[in-house]
Amino acid sequence: MAMPLGTLTSFLLPNLFLDDKSNKDDFHLYVLVQTIIITGLSLPALIFLREQPPSPPTVLLKEGGTMIPMGMFESIKNLFKNRNYIYLFLSFNFLYGL
Repeated sequence: MAMPLGTLTSFLLPNLFLDDKSNKDDFHLYVLVQTIIITGLSLPALIFLREQPPSPPTVLLKEGGTMIPMGMFESIKNLFKNRNYIYLFLSFNFLYGL
């Protein structure tokens, strides 16, 4: 959810600070506020994120199994069989297409 919320914020935030009568000082204030927001939201990630995840990314690696080799086109075909992926794919395409 970070990407859609970040995109929404990036669309709305300039409208609060900039308009047709804006000058250089308004733009500097906008950049300062944007920098403060980004820094504030990034600090917890820098403090709390670990170098490695607590569990392996797949069940196969957890059980000591071997990964099944899969080509790019097979992987893409499997993605489009997943309904949740299709919903995410369409929502991001509509969001960035606007």
